[in-house]
Amino acid sequence: MSHLTDAQVSQAFQMKSQGFSSRKIAEEVIGRSTAKSTINDLFARMEFGMSHEGPKIAFIDVESQGTVALTHGRFKTNISPKAVISEPYMLSYAVNWAHEPEDNVECLGLHHLPSWEVDHRDDLMLMENLWQVLDDADIVIAHNTSFDNQIINARFAYWGIQPPSSYQLVCTLKSLRKHFRLPANSLDAATRYFNLERKLDNAGIELWLRCYYGDEDAMDDMCAYNKGDIPTLRQLYYRILPFIKGHPNASHYYDDNQVRCRKCGSSSVVEIEGNYEYTAVSKFKTFRCESCGGVQRERKSLHTKDKSATIHV
Repeated sequence: MSHLTDAQVSQAFQMKSQGFSSRKIAEEVIGRSTAKSTINDLFARMEFGMSHEGPKIAFIDVESQGTVALTHGRFKTNISPKAVISEPYMLSYAVNWAHEPEDNVECLGLHHLPSWEVDHRDDLMLMENLWQVLDDADIVIAHNTSFDNQIINARFAYWGIQPPSSYQLVCTLKSLRKHFRLPANSLDAATRYFNLERKLDNAGIELWLRCYYGDEDAMDDMCAYNKGDIPTLRQLYYRILPFIKGHPNASHYYDDNQVRCRKCGSSSVVEIEGNYEYTAVSKFKTFRCESCGGVQRERKSLHTKDKSATIHV
């Protein structure tokens, strides 16, 4: 995770005393307004002796441009690399931190950056800002991480940017496919099924074409669409969280010795009386989290050494 230098800390507190917002401080001190959560964490830690407890969870969605190519056909056409006019690049990203309100969604688009005036398809600065978000995160939640993460990595590699520090991915699309049988698994379809807040519709391929030609109004629309996915993603994640197996263990990120839910990190965990989980050779107590509803088991087996010796596999 990234750390602020003594000079940056001093500058941040000086700007705070002058009445600047966390967003403006983040922009001046760190170089990006989307680092507002880092500045807020700094103030809480330094002024009140507090720190953000638990993992730093980021809900992320990205919007990328498609391939633009010259072709003589429209059906079952193989496009030669020589026919490609423009390869995919990033248009915008939106992020919301789990320890912040759901409606506090930051979106950064190409048109927000100085490079827009020089080349409205240059996504270097956008990728540098996205790199910092990922570098700050412990866990990243996204829908269809196979697509988003791969195109993010492709753009990092294109610009010669090294990978961010380690973070864990949770894909709500993979979780839906693995643990549920919904009529469809798209983000929009899943939110309709669960009666959650629905994401904003977009104007289709026309919007991407307008962005390709550098239309700032189109980029505003793209960011609005991008931001609209985040509350939907967040609500879907918390709805299906107790069912997700193999979720990153949130209890690792707390500096205490409390028994915590491995999914959400809550300390409100109670034993399920009379219920046990069995493996081929062991028996374990089970517990339910009163916050997220997830079920987990104790690490220590209830079997004595003598009992274990009688169990064959």
